[in-house]
Order: sequence, then structure tokens, then C-alpha cells
Amino acid sequence: MAKKRRKRAAKKPVKKKAKKQPKGNISQLIILAIGIIAVILLIYFAGDKEAPQPEPVGPELAIEQRDSYTIYEILEDIDSLDKEQVTEWKKERLGKYMVPDPVIDRYIEDLTTLKEWAKDSEDEKVALMIDTRVAMLESQKAFQKALDFGARGVVNEQSTCNNIETIQEATHYYNISLQKGHEFSNRLDKILRLADVVQEDVLEMIGVNTKKPRFYLSPFGDIYKVIAANTIAIETCANTESNDLYISAILDTT
Repeated sequence: MAKKRRKRAAKKPVKKKAKKQPKGNISQLIILAIGIIAVILLIYFAGDKEAPQPEPVGPELAIEQRDSYTIYEILEDIDSLDKEQVTEWKKERLGKYMVPDPVIDRYIEDLTTLKEWAKDSEDEKVALMIDTRVAMLESQKAFQKALDFGARGVVNEQSTCNNIETIQEATHYYNISLQKGHEFSNRLDKILRLADVVQEDVLEMIGVNTKKPRFYLSPFGDIYKVIAANTIAIETCANTESNDLYISAILDTT
């Protein structure tokens, strides 16, 4: 007789354990934000020695209204306004070389007047260039306001929800600075595209490649990381009643 073969019991499928996300990720993000702001503050105060130090100016404008405007006249007038504020727009860079906050509003008023004078220009680059310069100044103003909070404006391992309002206010200014920085690059890129080939001398006046305005080199990526870390902290505090606990401790238990 043929022997009956015993059927093997089917193996139960082994459930794979889901990998736990390391709790250190949030803490690492916070530490990264602290490191970034420390470097930015160091560059800011080191670079402050190079920053323009304009003298108080009177109510009169450093420029006069022209009969007509093209990109050439606008670039000349911006250079004249720069001289009045002891700066050079092509050298400005967040954290390194900035127009001081107290004189920025006056400069923007002058640019607003210039834009009104040039409103009938058929050259698209005219209004774009003025708006580009305004965006640069607004980005610098917001950045300086954010830095005024120092390390208190960035979430760190000692931060609690009791001081989240300071972090929130600083984040507001970091956001404005980043947004205006993007407006600067988008507008100036468009000007360069419009001037390309047809007006190569405009490219030389503005600067391209290795001679491009230094504002492009501003630490926008680092500012974004600071905003990301701060935003996590703000959202965490909005959903907890543990105001006295360290934010990093709350995050690592969620």
C-alpha cells in the first residue's frame, strides 16, 4: 500500500513590523534651525561693518522728473538714489550688506514717486525694475525686523509655548523677507529675458552670471528652513495646553 503523505500545515503570514520613525527627526530640525540662525546672526553682525551708513537727507529728491523713461533712465535714477543712501543695489545681500531699516521707507517713497513719473512709459522693463528695487528693500526691512528678535525668534530646545508669540512674530517677518526675495528674483529674471539679445548693454548694466547682483546669493534656503522649524512649533503649541513644557519634548512624544 502506498503511504499517505501528510499535508504540511500552511505557514501563517508573518506580519512585518512597521518601522518606527525616529523621534530625533523633529529635534534635529530644531537644532538645524538654531544653527542656521546662529550663522545668519554672525554674518549679519560681521557684515554690519560694511553696511551703508547714510546721513539723514532732506525732503528733496536726488532725481528730477524726465520727459520720457526707458530702462536706461530708470537704472541711472536708481544709481542716483543709491548714492543718496550710500549703497549700491548690485552689492546688497541679506545678512551681509543691507540698507539700514530706518531709511528704507524713505527710499521706497522716492521709488514710488519715480514710478508715478514713469507710468506712461511703453517700456515694460521700467515698472518691473522699480518694483524689483522695492522688493529688495522690503525683503531687507523684514529680514532686519526678524533678526531683531535674535535667537528668541527661532524655536530651540529651551523654547516653550509661553514664548511662541515671539517666534510667531519673527516667522511673520521671515516669511515676508522670503516672499519679497522671490519677487525680486522673478522680476529681475524677466527683465533680463526681455533685454536679452535686443539690449545686451542692459545685461551688462545689471550684471549676469558671475557679475549678477549679489542679492541672488541671499540665504533664502536657510530662511525657509527656519520658517519650517518655527511653523512646526507654532502648530504644536496651537494644539496643546502644556505651555510650560519644552516644545521639543512635546514634539518627541507625539
